[in-house]
Amino acid sequence: GQLVLDDSKNNFERARKDTFSLQCPHLGKIKKIRIGHDNGGVSPGWYLDKVVRFTSSCMGGRRVKSVQGKSILDGKFQRNRVDICDIESTTMLSPLDHIEIGHDNSGTGPGWYLEKVVITCPTNGCEQVFSCRKWLATDEGDGLISRQLYESKSLRKQVVQKSAWNCLIWTSDVRNAGTDANVFIQVYGENGKSDELPLDNETDNFETGQKDKFKINLPEIGCIYKLRVWHDDSNPFSGWHLDKIELEPIGGKKGDLYTFKCGKWLDTNEGDGEVIREIPSTGPGVKRPQPLVRYSVSVVTGDKRGAGTDANVSCCLYGRQGDTGNRPLTASKNNRNKFERGQLHLMLIIQTQHHRWLATDEDDGAIVRELTSEGSPQLLNTTSYHVAVKTGDIRGAGTDADVYIQIYGSDGDTGRLKLTRGENIRNKFERGRTDKFKLEATDIGRLERIYIGHSDSGIGAGWFLDGIEIDVPSSGMHYTFKANRWLASDEGDGKTEIELYPTQTRQQDKLLPYEITVATGDTLNAGTDAQVVLQLYGEDGKSEVMKLRNKTDNFERKAIDKFKIEAPDIGPITKIRIGHDGRGVGSGWFLDSVKIQRFVHKTSKRKKRRRGQFNQSEVETYWFVCKRWFDKSEDDGQIIRELERFRFDPEYTVDVYTGDKYGAGTDSNVFLTLYGENGDSGERKLDKSVNINKFERNQVDSFKLKAADLSTLKKLKIRHDNSEIGSSWFVDRVEVKVKGETWVFPCQRWLSTKEDDGQIERTLVPVDVVSGRKASIAVRDAIALETKAQLTTYEVSVKTGDVWGSGTDANVYLTLFGEKDDSGIINLKTSKTYRDKFERNHIDVFTVESADLGVLKKIKIGHDNAGLSPVIPLPSLTGWYLEYVEVDAASLGMKWRFPCGRWIAKDKDDGKLEKELHLATDETVGYAAKVPYEITVYTSEISGAGTDADVYVVLYGREGIATEQTSLCSSKDERKSRFNKKGIDTFVLELDDIGEVIEKLRIGHDGKGWGAGWHLDKVEVRRLLEGVKGSETSTFTCGRWLARDEDDGEIVRELVPTKIVKEQVTKSGKLKRSESKLDDALKNQQYKVHVFTGDVFRGGTDANVFITIFGENGDTGERKLLKSETNTDKFERGKEDIFKLDAVDLGKLFKVHIRHDNALIQPAWFLDRVEIEDTDTGSIYVFHCERWLAKNKEDGKIARSLYVVGYDGETSTRRSLATTKSGGSLGKKSILSDTIPEGPTIPYTVKIETGSEEGSSCKAPAFIKIFGPSKKGTVSRRWVMIPLEPYSGKFKRGTIETFNIEAIDIGHSSVDEEWFVESVMVNQPTLGKSYTFKCHKWFARSKDDGLVSRIFTTDDAEKLSF
Repeated sequence: GQLVLDDSKNNFERARKDTFSLQCPHLGKIKKIRIGHDNGGVSPGWYLDKVVRFTSSCMGGRRVKSVQGKSILDGKFQRNRVDICDIESTTMLSPLDHIEIGHDNSGTGPGWYLEKVVITCPTNGCEQVFSCRKWLATDEGDGLISRQLYESKSLRKQVVQKSAWNCLIWTSDVRNAGTDANVFIQVYGENGKSDELPLDNETDNFETGQKDKFKINLPEIGCIYKLRVWHDDSNPFSGWHLDKIELEPIGGKKGDLYTFKCGKWLDTNEGDGEVIREIPSTGPGVKRPQPLVRYSVSVVTGDKRGAGTDANVSCCLYGRQGDTGNRPLTASKNNRNKFERGQLHLMLIIQTQHHRWLATDEDDGAIVRELTSEGSPQLLNTTSYHVAVKTGDIRGAGTDADVYIQIYGSDGDTGRLKLTRGENIRNKFERGRTDKFKLEATDIGRLERIYIGHSDSGIGAGWFLDGIEIDVPSSGMHYTFKANRWLASDEGDGKTEIELYPTQTRQQDKLLPYEITVATGDTLNAGTDAQVVLQLYGEDGKSEVMKLRNKTDNFERKAIDKFKIEAPDIGPITKIRIGHDGRGVGSGWFLDSVKIQRFVHKTSKRKKRRRGQFNQSEVETYWFVCKRWFDKSEDDGQIIRELERFRFDPEYTVDVYTGDKYGAGTDSNVFLTLYGENGDSGERKLDKSVNINKFERNQVDSFKLKAADLSTLKKLKIRHDNSEIGSSWFVDRVEVKVKGETWVFPCQRWLSTKEDDGQIERTLVPVDVVSGRKASIAVRDAIALETKAQLTTYEVSVKTGDVWGSGTDANVYLTLFGEKDDSGIINLKTSKTYRDKFERNHIDVFTVESADLGVLKKIKIGHDNAGLSPVIPLPSLTGWYLEYVEVDAASLGMKWRFPCGRWIAKDKDDGKLEKELHLATDETVGYAAKVPYEITVYTSEISGAGTDADVYVVLYGREGIATEQTSLCSSKDERKSRFNKKGIDTFVLELDDIGEVIEKLRIGHDGKGWGAGWHLDKVEVRRLLEGVKGSETSTFTCGRWLARDEDDGEIVRELVPTKIVKEQVTKSGKLKRSESKLDDALKNQQYKVHVFTGDVFRGGTDANVFITIFGENGDTGERKLLKSETNTDKFERGKEDIFKLDAVDLGKLFKVHIRHDNALIQPAWFLDRVEIEDTDTGSIYVFHCERWLAKNKEDGKIARSLYVVGYDGETSTRRSLATTKSGGSLGKKSILSDTIPEGPTIPYTVKIETGSEEGSSCKAPAFIKIFGPSKKGTVSRRWVMIPLEPYSGKFKRGTIETFNIEAIDIGHSSVDEEWFVESVMVNQPTLGKSYTFKCHKWFARSKDDGLVSRIFTTDDAEKLSF
């Protein structure tokens, strides 16, 4: 422990020796001592020469464990501040088991609330967190002023390992050799280099003839071969004469000493005027010191207007043995005024060509570039790093200081790069905004950490950094670095520079760099100010449409413009599509040629290519010669062209047939895209028709399109822009002819926001129509099933955030990107859920059709910034806060979620009106894929037969497998035109696959609307045959009313097939038709339902009662118990009510589900039992209840499942286990179940304490994962994710929620919610164990480390057995 040295004498005076006798336990052989003082008194400073002798006078006793002992922490410990203190130890103690921390309770107000202690040991790179969150005060809490703290192991981090070295510097003993400037060193070894290290301590350093000692931390860089030393020349007399430097590892072997002999001035006015010196080392492992080499650097300033600069220019050379560091180019050998236009400057410090600006307002805005030797494209030899910097949204968060970043990877670092000019916002680093920068550097491998900081200059330089995201397209990696802290000298720990490690990483698609060189022609007015776009096509795919732009005035007459773009590896390039948007005055453009270069990676499996080393043979170059106008008033008027390597442009004839319906024509602009085996034509405007007034009712408009050979056509996309009055358009079909072949694309649908499903674009596929089939109905209906089978229907759910002003009236669009193709731009016009789209906290659902996209990977969503806010009519409020997008593809059995949680607005976030959203892989839901069924409904020809009600169907296969109940019409507007007297209505629905046989069909309606009663003649259900070309149609005859006031009052009917017709195309192409009946068809049957109300006080109910009966052949669906045969006033106390129910034979019954709607004055109901009589066999099934169905009784349930007396079989029907997108079934693979446990389960009780801080509540869906070993002694783990749903609907501030689960990672799935969890307790009652996990952490993207889920280990838990 700590011993006081005091013998009542005047100790520790100058040049005095003091002797003390100490008593202590036996410590064994003494390895070290710690000596210090309390810094008290008028003059506390003490210069200690040495401790001459330290002997033990205590013999015997027990040997004790070696500990660090007490260390004085030199800090201020003010409220909400972070104090950083250094502690030295001669032994390696990390990782620490626990620490003891306290204070001496002296001074005014000694009480101290300690949040936590973070201890980092550079030697082993271990960062440990010791949470406290208690007072150390005699008048607070438990009154303790000293506490033992134990590590929160789940928060332990691994940082870069560094070892401690002594740095000894000798300043020469010559006149004026000393300096007051700031001195820095950087050390190079065979395995890398150190950071730039400032040398400073509390002594007056670097004086003449003085030796200074510093402690520095160096990473594991191997054998040291050189050192760079310099100063910043920051004082009037900063010149410095350095004698030598020595580096020695602390605790290393004797002789591990590196010496760097200098003996030169670092002074602009002495010697050669250099203030930077590189010194080779001598020492262990260094066979021969490295020679010093002088390089001659020739800098040629370009011959462009304004090309010269007066700025300070620096240069850094890179080689296999390191780099020179940044060297200022100060003294030119041939020009006094350096870097002027067209001049050659010789500097002392290889030939490379550049031809690019270093200016914030030209090219890409970079003022630092990395250049490679001549022989390969410069733009391809660097790696792009897309950096997004988010400033926090708190008061005073922004800064005007100069911000810089340094990125470290497994293969080096980028050096310090200033973030000078963003790509999106002029005024950088403002509150709540995201600034984007594109940085170019050599490939540094996988990112490991970053340094970010600022100059701390200007008024209010303090900056609150939310976080940083870095995309590296070449590796497909996305890194998130969360900060959520101040970088300010007057806030937090006072640091203005921090080191951050990745908190999250995501693997995306890798992209290749392409260098694009565009030559504008040398003709009058050849240049353009319009936005030029480019799309690449290759043998293996295509790129997205990319804008060619930078900060230079591009595409001027006779100009050569270079761009670097990043796109997927599409294989050898076959064609390009290039053009512009036609905007601006004089947008016409004469393009001479386009050159595209890219690297082909042909690395040998035996010999690994060095990083950044390419041969000329590895560069592919593609030339596309154009020499044509892109101008509506020149040439052929086209502003977009396709250019091929081997030119062959077949001409496509496109005939568009407008339907013969009232108002079928349109005056809007129409666009079309053709898709074939060899790619697509790109979107083309259908402009020049043989008809002056295009797209009129019952008219054929013919257009000629030139495009690259697409081979066999697969689909086309046609749309209009909804402009002009009367934009609605009914398209009958489109026919495409080329090289003697004709493809017919039937449509027969509206492209209108007011008709049909509200869509103004359609994807059409060519379908072979079997002649003679259903000749009496429209072509669209005849082939609707075949068309549906070739298309994928996506249900897109768009969630607008719940923040003020989050809604928008702008036009929103979407693009889906799959493994095979993209959907192109889809305008989200008509929502299925709300008439007024994209309002605050609304989920809008849209139906989108596309073909052959494959599994989705990402989406792009944006808006046009048009319209005014409905709350405050200002254009600046047209921004939109998007929470997430969900895309459900039933035919693929997949649901994808794309989280956003950001503004899409000009004046918020990053100012972009379009966002690229990536897939949240852990929230992807997989379920059984659905198949298309064509359902044709025949309404009878009798008076009043039609209905406006919502009609639904359920299909049943063998063994009771059934589809979900699905409405035939998707909207009220569609219902108005359906189910009319003598009407034939065809629907194609994607439903669960129930197998080859349809045993029965349930059809009914909701009984709502005027004239809901409906007389149904029959229903036909058709499905495609597997493996062959053809289909099978089952006919279900009805001929009865579905009406409350007709027939038996039922509005639901169950039907069995009366005949089955199979149509199959033979090998010769003929249609073979056969008719049959189902051999073991089910029969219709009547059941009597006896409902016994209990004989208890107020046991009867006035509510509406509903029942569902389950048997081995399926279920009845929910039926309302309407007409009792025994009582007019149903469900009264002690009474029996009997109801008749018609259904298809259910087989043996085993369960009923009964409920009421809690309506009217006295809804509470005590149900005694239910008995069901099979009228054919006389069998009676008894289902006991003897419980209340009441909100205010017992468990508050108004619905119960009852099992038949004596039943001991499976208590779930096949329907309840079916894998569907809406059911929580066990067969569903989603975020809610990664591994489903097999065998017995045990119960867990989970209690979650939500913090009492402001904003701690959470209403987002929460979950918990409980981990355990799969087998004893194995490392693999099993877990089940369980959703947590509190009774109140959210985790309220300061409350404790309890959950009982059977089956710890805990978190929520929202991108915006903020949840503060105080603690989590998990009980295993069957094992008598309890674990309490202290959390005290935010689960929020905008708080702490930005995590919304956290893992806690049992090592951190307080364990209790009971």
